[in-house]
Amino acid sequence: MYGVGIVLVAVVVFGPAVRPWYVVWGLVPLAAVATHRPVRRVLAVCCAGLALVVLPDGYSLNPQRLLLALTGGLVGVAAFVVLGLMIERATWRTAWAATARHPHQ
Repeated sequence: MYGVGIVLVAVVVFGPAVRPWYVVWGLVPLAAVATHRPVRRVLAVCCAGLALVVLPDGYSLNPQRLLLALTGGLVGVAAFVVLGLMIERATWRTAWAATARHPHQ
């Protein structure tokens, strides 16, 4: 996957035309296989930013599209936070139940 990302970015950079979403095609696989958390976060932020610069239909964002995109992004982040909290709570309950059954271990 790392090689795929590098090749896609290279094709875009050395190609005759560069559109922001072309770069995203290469950054997504790179972000998926990045082993360092800071690198993964930077690549994810770059993907999100480039996706908002110019839309695939070639038009720039107008205020209505920007509001819709930001709302969708916030809903997605909220869903991940809620899911993470639910998983953390379930893990905590499982650990607490195991401790309650065997308090001296």
